[in-house]
Amino acid sequence: MKICSTVLLCARQMIALRGHEENGESRNRGNLIELLHWAASTDSLVDKILNDSDSNATYLSPTIQNEILKILADQIRRKISNEIKNRPFVLMADESKDISSKEQLSVVLRYVDAENQIHEHFMGFTKLDQFDAKALYEKLYELLMKHDISIQDCIGQCYDGSTILISINLHDFEEKLRYLQDSVIFTTTIGQKDWGNQKSFHSNENKFRDELFYSLIDSILIELNNRFSDDNILLFSSVSAVHPSNQQFLEIEFLKPLASHLLVDFKLLENELNIVKHFIREKIASMKTIQDLLTELKPVNEAFPATISLLRGALCLPVSSTTCERSFSRMKLIKTYCRNSMGDECLSDLTLLAVERDFDIDLEETVDIFSKSHKNGRILLS
Repeated sequence: MKICSTVLLCARQMIALRGHEENGESRNRGNLIELLHWAASTDSLVDKILNDSDSNATYLSPTIQNEILKILADQIRRKISNEIKNRPFVLMADESKDISSKEQLSVVLRYVDAENQIHEHFMGFTKLDQFDAKALYEKLYELLMKHDISIQDCIGQCYDGSTILISINLHDFEEKLRYLQDSVIFTTTIGQKDWGNQKSFHSNENKFRDELFYSLIDSILIELNNRFSDDNILLFSSVSAVHPSNQQFLEIEFLKPLASHLLVDFKLLENELNIVKHFIREKIASMKTIQDLLTELKPVNEAFPATISLLRGALCLPVSSTTCERSFSRMKLIKTYCRNSMGDECLSDLTLLAVERDFDIDLEETVDIFSKSHKNGRILLS
């Protein structure tokens, strides 16, 4: 537990655990060992760990450190998974390159709890090797299944559009573009660029237009049409109809698309809304948000299950992927030029522990899980 708590401290403070040299002759053996040595001056148990343990059973090796980090991070992921169970959630994702130029996909889950509070929790990074829709789906599905989160409860997705959804087209565009440039342009000795053979240029210009430009524009138009289709526009309007300031507030006809999307029983919803409107009629003027409406209905939640599901579903839908950006800020502080050999899984675990600081960690549970995976360990863990 002493070692685990020190590992957790380093992770949450975003400082390196290991040093360049960790042998007994080094004057700086890294933050983890140096912190333990500092604690040993006043803590006899820590002193025993450092000085009385067998040299091959100190539980301070890099491998053990990474294993402890994984157990700590997975404990938080389990808590998030348990909170989300049987609740609608929105999957949020964005990608960014780390210091090693690896594409890291940040995954965040957004949901509304029983107290009608909105939560956005970072689940970790997953490394992207391909950028097509199939590869992206497989990575996200694998992460959700690994942590026992049902994809059936996902009611929406939020991506940093151009970065992910049409990234395959942009990547193709940049490879092809360099090829076409190289075939018709050459650099002079003074750094200016002159067009080569005009006949070759016009031939390549047509090739560029037919094979790249038109196909790219088509892809962008298709994406825009998909995002802003008639059905989606109706859904957006339907979401706004649950806001107290909207002129169509709780009008059943305007709520049909949202109810259909959330699989809410429409007939039951219609019956409930007739009572809800009467119940809140004197307090509508003071309501400013959807949460205000949910707060007003909280004492009678069980009487209006369809209405509560509709309101929480609407509240769950995000307007941006800001939490993903926050994880990238942490990533840049954790994986630096001096720590660029860090593994992808370790980076994910360290960033999660730095971002999700509000979760309490049960160190006894951490030791129990570690002990079960080291049944033949030399040190009796107690």
